[in-house]
Amino acid sequence: MKEEKSFINRLKALIKTEGVKPFARMCGVNEGSIRHYLKGGEPGLDNLIKIANACGRSVGWLATGEENSSPQEALLTNHPNREANPRFAELVDRTARIVTSKTIYRSALERNIDAFYKAVETEDEMENMRGMMAEMMQKLDFLVQENMEIKAKLGGQPKKREASNSH
Repeated sequence: MKEEKSFINRLKALIKTEGVKPFARMCGVNEGSIRHYLKGGEPGLDNLIKIANACGRSVGWLATGEENSSPQEALLTNHPNREANPRFAELVDRTARIVTSKTIYRSALERNIDAFYKAVETEDEMENMRGMMAEMMQKLDFLVQENMEIKAKLGGQPKKREASNSH
């Protein structure tokens, strides 16, 4: 319960004398949710991020009282996919919950994350190779064209190769 009280104290310090309703509006969080947190309820990650961002504080400080932000917090607050995917915070929160659990699902999730990571890496490598192949094809087309121009200047048409059957 100590953590809840310290969260409540930090939340009260952020609200100051503004009042719950204007504070909730400023944060983009439901007023009922803020009142619930003031009574000991725990915010979800999405609302925690909204409150922290609106108040210019770190999620880590709001949640734990510590100023140091973790790589996970930086991911949640700064990652470009956060805005592109409305479920981003929820998915990160759920993933963190599973990864920190002591259940069988933890190792299954870790294996799946490893497999998906390798798949994404492979896809990225293939995309790079596609780009390199496209560049090589352009260079090859240029060289073929240049070769034809040189042969034309020399007055000869390129000779067609005859298939040899003398193997």
